[in-house]
Amino acid sequence: MHAAWNVRRFLLPMAGAVCWTSLSLAAELLSPPKPPPDNDGLELAQSSRVGPRPVLIEAADEQEPIVLQPAEQPTVSPAEPLALQPADPQPIIEQPLVDYPEYLPPPIMYAPACDSVVMPSCSTPLYETTPACEDSCFCSCVPTWTFRAEALIWDRTGGANVPLVVAPVAVSTADLDSGWRAGPRLTAIRHGIFGSCWDAEVSYFGIDGWNGTLALADINDLQTTPVLLFPGVTPGTLNYTSDLHSFEFNLRRPHNDWVTWLVGFRAVQVNELLAVDLGGAGQQSFDTMNHLYGVQAGLDLRVVDRGTWYVNAVGKAGIYGNSANLNARSAGIAGSLPLINSTGNQTAFVGEVGVTAGYRLTERLSLLAGYSVLWVDGVALAPDQLAGTNVTTGASVLDANGSLVYHGVNLGLEYGW
Repeated sequence: MHAAWNVRRFLLPMAGAVCWTSLSLAAELLSPPKPPPDNDGLELAQSSRVGPRPVLIEAADEQEPIVLQPAEQPTVSPAEPLALQPADPQPIIEQPLVDYPEYLPPPIMYAPACDSVVMPSCSTPLYETTPACEDSCFCSCVPTWTFRAEALIWDRTGGANVPLVVAPVAVSTADLDSGWRAGPRLTAIRHGIFGSCWDAEVSYFGIDGWNGTLALADINDLQTTPVLLFPGVTPGTLNYTSDLHSFEFNLRRPHNDWVTWLVGFRAVQVNELLAVDLGGAGQQSFDTMNHLYGVQAGLDLRVVDRGTWYVNAVGKAGIYGNSANLNARSAGIAGSLPLINSTGNQTAFVGEVGVTAGYRLTERLSLLAGYSVLWVDGVALAPDQLAGTNVTTGASVLDANGSLVYHGVNLGLEYGW
């Protein structure tokens, strides 16, 4: 009993100590490591700072010791902030969205200038700025005058194919082809009239001598009203001539550097003559004259401009009043009246379209080449009067419902001044 008590007295405290030690060691091993202490921002007191101390160096030959003194350090107040210079700003360079070619000169626009916008510089005295105009005006520097001189080489088509002779050889107006004829076209434009946004244009062209001639060994009849008969062998010559003249005055106003509107007055004259010469058997002719007057409107469009060369397209149209008249003459033909006159008024239409290319030889002079079409409707044509004119009684009804189409090329020069 006593022995058992002794065992418990020594073993139980020893077992407790072993358990406590084991638990402490396990807790130490299983707990995460502690981070090192954060000393950021700690400042030592002024009293705790240790200043530099002199260093004593003893020489081997027992000379006087040399004492090195530290250099004086500038004192900087901890409360004063240091002034730092800002960094130099770097420019931002952006690439352009579109690369424009530099070799193309600026296009030449025919429009008056005004002071409300920044005008392009003019390299020569050719282009001048006109007085200021209203803000709605498209502005650019332009010449004071523009002159054009062109040669028109046009063909004439249209009209009804009217029979003229039946026997012994059938002949109609289609057999009297006049072919291509040439004539001049002159144009002058005054830019910025009276210091305004408007340009004044005057233009004239004329082509004479569309002439178709056919000689026949024998003419037995002439298809007038009534039909004229020539017994026996009657040689003769049929001649069909026509001419065209046009005068116009337009006011032009630029809408932008590509589009220019125009409105104006135009007069067109179409004259025709159909004559039959029968030699000793007599002569018969029908002469018509058409005087067209009216207003027109149009558009001048700069289609392409590449600096040294450009392309323009022009379209014009108008309603006209036609004062037409007919003179039918006869000489030496039995039963035919010597003179029959007839007049009438007709509403007519005139339309024109054209494309012209220009090449700038110099800043003042350009070479022009183009193609144009002119349509005239509501005119009295000479062959159309054979059916409505009675050459024996003089009764006549003027036929002014004919249509003609003129088309061809134009070559010329343009000069700015």
